[in-house]
Amino acid sequence: MSMIVMLGGLLILVQGAMDVAGVVPFAPPGPIADLVSAVGGFVVVGAISIVAGILVLVGGWMISQKKKKNGSLIAILFALVGFAGGGGFLIGTLLGLAGGVMNFRVME
Repeated sequence: MSMIVMLGGLLILVQGAMDVAGVVPFAPPGPIADLVSAVGGFVVVGAISIVAGILVLVGGWMISQKKKKNGSLIAILFALVGFAGGGGFLIGTLLGLAGGVMNFRVME
């Protein structure tokens, strides 16, 4: 499960780097584009996504190091934060959430 979370974090990180570089593969719909420009543009959103992607990777690493509860919380929280920047082509957020939630289910 930690590999699923780490893959999601990597996708969020890649999309954040693309946003900072000005490579936006899909233009967001109108209201979201207005929100992106209100917070400072794709550079700011990309920087937030890069940080979120790194922290999702850290959460996946923590899960693999048997710190499952804290790693799952970090992965879920920052996968949702990464969603603001596109969520790693949306797949990254879904993988981060799925891995974190599945890890909670295994802990029960």
